[in-house]
Amino acid sequence: MVFQNNETLKVAVEVAQFGAGILKNVTPQWNIRDESGRILFKGQFKKSDIPLGNGLVSGTIEQSLSQIDRPSRLVLTVNIAHYENSWDFFVYPAILPSGPSDVFITQHLNEKALEILKNGGKVLLTPKKGSLKKKPVVI
Repeated sequence: MVFQNNETLKVAVEVAQFGAGILKNVTPQWNIRDESGRILFKGQFKKSDIPLGNGLVSGTIEQSLSQIDRPSRLVLTVNIAHYENSWDFFVYPAILPSGPSDVFITQHLNEKALEILKNGGKVLLTPKKGSLKKKPVVI
């Protein structure tokens, strides 16, 4: 799953429970951790009994991701009784920082890019896939 930090993570938590019997009086809990293991967000659902079965909705996690200010791999963990499951997801900033103002960015090695290079400037060439020819370009 991939999100931007201007979105809200909204996910229903479903339980598949095929244990020896009903899980009685349990409080499902969840948390979201960063790569260092630090808990960023956490919550829980109301205490209940969880019968045997599949696709049992335990609750819905609804968490704003606006506090995530840099590209991050996060881990959502759900814990019910002594059972636990985790899922990775990624959050990226909705607004990307601009590049350095002294670098000319282009997909083509054109006259403007060559002129900037001849004058000691910086050019970042980002050609489209498949657009490079096999013979070298002489500058």
